Amino acid sequence: MKKLRRTQANKLDVFIKDHLLPHKEFRREVNEAIDIICTFLKETCFPEAAHPVRVSKVVKGGSSGKDTTLKDLSDADLIVFLTNLTSFQENFKH
Repeated sequence: MKKLRRTQANKLDVFIKDHLLPHKEFRREVNEAIDIICTFLKETCFPEAAHPVRVSKVVKGGSSGKDTTLKDLSDADLIVFLTNLTSFQENFKH
């Protein structure tokens, strides 16, 4: 990043905004997609499962979940907690 080396300290915020952060529209679309997936998992997922499975909670992680995304370097992790599984051993068994 040659441009970064030539950037004055008082111009770093502008450099980060212009060169490192994704556009606001991209972040909005990613957050909207994550919310749609979370809603689906909590309200619609597993309707015909052999065992009564419900999603009790979805935790957002990754750079998108923590709002630390960078241009071309972002990810979204979703951790899903199910109501009828109380331990990792039980989860593995099912």
